[in-house]
Amino acid sequence: MAEISREYLNLLEEISLLCEAMKDSEKDKRDALLKSDEAALGVVMRDQQAGVMRLESLEKQRAAMQLALGFGTMSAAEMQAQMPEDEKKQQFAALRVRLQNAAEQLKELNRLSIDIAREQLSIIYQVTENTAQAPSSSTYGPGSKPRPAGARPLFEEKV
Repeated sequence: MAEISREYLNLLEEISLLCEAMKDSEKDKRDALLKSDEAALGVVMRDQQAGVMRLESLEKQRAAMQLALGFGTMSAAEMQAQMPEDEKKQQFAALRVRLQNAAEQLKELNRLSIDIAREQLSIIYQVTENTAQAPSSSTYGPGSKPRPAGARPLFEEKV
């Protein structure tokens, strides 16, 4: 039976904390979208990009460490089944559930943010479509009265 290291558990803890922070960031993004706060949205997007880059780095470390521990490319459930019954296995199981929950919640929050963004873009598109229509053929003369199309302005209007 392969055994898990304290270092691996610490890395999983760090990944869990990052995923939970990313959930908070996703909630902030949703709020910024709902409020149409472009400045806040820009800050959140930069934070999220940094979080994703950090998560990718941690995931590479985790995969390398998992190989070094002799678990190869096993899933977390397969790893847990291979571990001896001890405190580390219990910690691993708790971290596994914590990560799964965080990932599911993050996925749902992201889906909601995407739906909000799509809806807002649809509204913007509809508004711009309506305002981009061709201008009417009549112009306005003195006193805001419509003048027939093709009519020439009066001398008084030129002066």
